[in-house]
Amino acid sequence: MYSSCQNLSHHYVFSCCRAAKLQICYLDTNSFDGAIPITFGLLQNMKSLTIYDNSLISSIPSELGNLQFLEHLIISGNKLSGTVPLEITMLPMLEHLWLKGNDLVGSVPTEICQRGDNSIDIQVDCNAVNCTCCKECM
Repeated sequence: MYSSCQNLSHHYVFSCCRAAKLQICYLDTNSFDGAIPITFGLLQNMKSLTIYDNSLISSIPSELGNLQFLEHLIISGNKLSGTVPLEITMLPMLEHLWLKGNDLVGSVPTEICQRGDNSIDIQVDCNAVNCTCCKECM
């Protein structure tokens, strides 16, 4: 199941993206504000969650670490703050983790850098977030 939503209200889109079989959700380039719903962590079939270029605030919910099939987490260009949750970095299928353009601080947990495949494309703002294995620093 696939959902691509633009120019819709924040509440409608976030409720439509709670479909249990949803695998791909593109919510980029809207004016969404508020926090990323922790209920997104219940979408066990999710492979791609793309919510870049919005105005999302708060921290990255650790509940996203429940998405064991997640390959792409693209949440760049928001106003997210806090640190990168360890739970996110432990996702076994994760290929792309784009966090640049937010107000994050601290370090990308080293556990993600120590994965054997070394194939994760991580993008952060390296002036605010320390990352020893990022492929792109902004």
